[in-house]
Amino acid sequence: MKLVIAPAAGIADCALYTTAKNFLSRLESNGSVSLLCLQAMVLIALYEYGHAIYPAAWMIIGSCVRYSDLLDLTPRDYLMLGQATTWTEAEERRRVWWSIYILDKLVAMGGRRRCLMPDPQPECRLPVDDEAWDCGEVSKALGHSTSTPYQGYARDKSIINTSRIAEIISLTHELTGFGAVVDNESTALSLDKSFCLLAPRCIVRSALFVALDRFTCPEKISAEPGYIESQVEKTQEELELQRQSMQVIELASEELHTLSLGMLPMLRAEVDMTETSSLGYMSPFIMDSNYAGAATFHWLLGESGKERLRHSCR
Repeated sequence: MKLVIAPAAGIADCALYTTAKNFLSRLESNGSVSLLCLQAMVLIALYEYGHAIYPAAWMIIGSCVRYSDLLDLTPRDYLMLGQATTWTEAEERRRVWWSIYILDKLVAMGGRRRCLMPDPQPECRLPVDDEAWDCGEVSKALGHSTSTPYQGYARDKSIINTSRIAEIISLTHELTGFGAVVDNESTALSLDKSFCLLAPRCIVRSALFVALDRFTCPEKISAEPGYIESQVEKTQEELELQRQSMQVIELASEELHTLSLGMLPMLRAEVDMTETSSLGYMSPFIMDSNYAGAATFHWLLGESGKERLRHSCR
């Protein structure tokens, strides 16, 4: 816990980071297996992801997936850990599983690789509201299943495997709809509380980039890994999907650009030590979408040379 909130100075050479990694290695070699150890691995994975320590981040997230299997940890079953005796204990286990699930999705999404974590079943429960969890208010602990509309924010499970146009369009509508819900909720919150929604606002746009990336290209791209042009011409349905995909991707990039401009004062406050900085409240999960949005602007600028896009790239 001390490591994950440590300043960025030194990063991979940080003595605390090295100590934590070595301690985990010793626990593994001694055959120690516990939920506490898995939680420590999740925190180190978050530190490595947030500081772009690769391939360490990729490897430890994969280890977390294996470790959760070892503990029989799922959102509904805890066979090896035994029966939970309190709501707090059950919710803690559930949150550990979902944190690994989200990290696995994010690290795979950024590198366009396959996910390792199995998808949850419709009856599996999502974590409760953060405020209820932080306060320990059982009366406010209203759980939802993954099949509840707009609650299953990780419902991008069909992004990688689907190729049917109708499913892609349906998924796009679902993602944009969820993004609108989170955006509207964010505007109604105070500045401090709105920080909590930065990550989901960016993650849903990352999912849009992954879902539509192959379909925005004027050339028909094969469904195989990489950007391999197909010799087959696009159908009228595929051309319409290309048009819609471009509209969605451009809009998502513009929204991310606006969001980034709003974060600039916080970044400047981090440099000016005389001001109170809010940078520590920002999640590293915002990085992938902002990179994808900037890359989209650079691509479109190279294609059209429009001055408006040049301004957005600065």
